Amino acid sequence: MSNLSFMQDAFMCQMAAAEPWPEDASLFRPPEGGQILIGENALSLGVEVYLRMCECSFKGISLSKDLPESEQRDLKAYIEMINNILIPAELFVTWAHEETLTQITSVRYGSPYPWPLNKILCWRKKQEMLTYLEAVGWGKDQRSLATVQEELKRCCQALAQKLANKKFFFGQKPTELDALVFGHLYTLLTTKLPDNRMAETVQSFQNLVSFCKNIEKQYFGHKT
Repeated sequence: MSNLSFMQDAFMCQMAAAEPWPEDASLFRPPEGGQILIGENALSLGVEVYLRMCECSFKGISLSKDLPESEQRDLKAYIEMINNILIPAELFVTWAHEETLTQITSVRYGSPYPWPLNKILCWRKKQEMLTYLEAVGWGKDQRSLATVQEELKRCCQALAQKLANKKFFFGQKPTELDALVFGHLYTLLTTKLPDNRMAETVQSFQNLVSFCKNIEKQYFGHKT
């Protein structure tokens, strides 16, 4: 199973699991400036803010259980859009954009390992991710950074239209979608990359930027 599939399944399990959350549970992730990559950071941050939104000592609380059936369908559709656009876009930038691969990805991914293992494992992971991207239509021969940016813009337009001037996507209470969107957009906004066009695309949607700032302030206790 790829890391991508594992992390998607893990995120959904956080939402759906019925077992009690241990009192001494901890959420671990590598430091943002060290080993962690864009996609992993986005998903782990999404899980963290989801748990904070729940204010819970238990797993399995659904933030969307009180939504009408039509809005629950909308929520699933937006989550599917994120899975089909934001996640492949992040993987493309991480593994298929040569400058990012050389300056950021290879350094972070290989950081826990000695030479030459760090180079070998990074090369193997790169081949795995490029194969995956090609299989889902996001390969290096199928996309460019410019077309990836256009897809990101299209996704942000849909999210910005749904959010409008509301605090959260479905009104005054957060849902799983708010946690997931925050994880991805906040990561794109705050991760320094050789090419900054992904962050600039998100920054062009002011309500999405404000959304990220508000969630950071409310659930993490500080401002961007």
